Amino acid sequence: IKARLGAGHRTFLEVGPHPALSANIRELLLKTHEAGAAIPTLHRNQPDCESIRTALAELYTAGALDDTDLCT
Repeated sequence: IKARLGAGHRTFLEVGPHPALSANIRELLLKTHEAGAAIPTLHRNQPDCESIRTALAELYTAGALDDTDLCT
C-alpha cells in the first residue's frame, strides 16, 4: 500500500468475501495524512448485489470511475 501511495494511487478496492484489509488501509491513509478511499466489494451479512452497488457508488464518489464514455 505504501508503494502504491508513493506512486500516486489513492483509491483501493478490496476484492474478497468480507472486508479484511480496508480498515488497515484507511488507518494508513489517516496516519500519512493522505486523502483516499479503501472500498470493500462484499460483506458477509449483506446481499452481494447490495454490496456491489455500494462499492460502485463509493468508487464513483472517490473519482475512480470514468463515466465520460458511458453516454457516447
